[in-house]
Amino acid sequence: SDVGGYTSLMNMRRSKEVYLRWCEMNAFCPLMRGHEGLNPDINVQFDHDEDTLRIGALYSRIHLALKPYLKEAVAFNTKCGVGVVRPMFFYYDEREAYTNGYEYLLGRDILVAPVLRPRATTRRVFLPQDEWVDIWTGETLYGGHHEVPAPLDRIPVFVRKSNPDLLHVLEQALK
Repeated sequence: SDVGGYTSLMNMRRSKEVYLRWCEMNAFCPLMRGHEGLNPDINVQFDHDEDTLRIGALYSRIHLALKPYLKEAVAFNTKCGVGVVRPMFFYYDEREAYTNGYEYLLGRDILVAPVLRPRATTRRVFLPQDEWVDIWTGETLYGGHHEVPAPLDRIPVFVRKSNPDLLHVLEQALK
């Protein structure tokens, strides 16, 4: 979707937090592009301040680094009809994999937990039974519920430990 969306309908205004959280999520989607909204002068834009520029640039680098991974997922989509963004139950036969509507898999190996609560600094995530690596800390986590940091510049994202090449790509993008 468009980062920040098509705002200003019905007096909605895009805040810095909404813009940045949307940017974080879109970095882990097939498409990442900006949109100034209906009234750019009253909505936060990519160049709102130094923080917004820095965080936006980080997530743009992450999205660019994921290009080969995304191309592979799109090729799989074309061949098999499986979406690039997938529900957890595609691969995990656990109750919460079917009922959790607030996390998703990007391809097979990336689990994304968007931050939806205003002013959140942490996020409770569900990880299906597997070995997951937190891309921000490098910590290996296992299935179950975990409370993880989620400051304004950090979306909880985990990579399956069985894909060390993807982990390396993301480590390089985060430098």
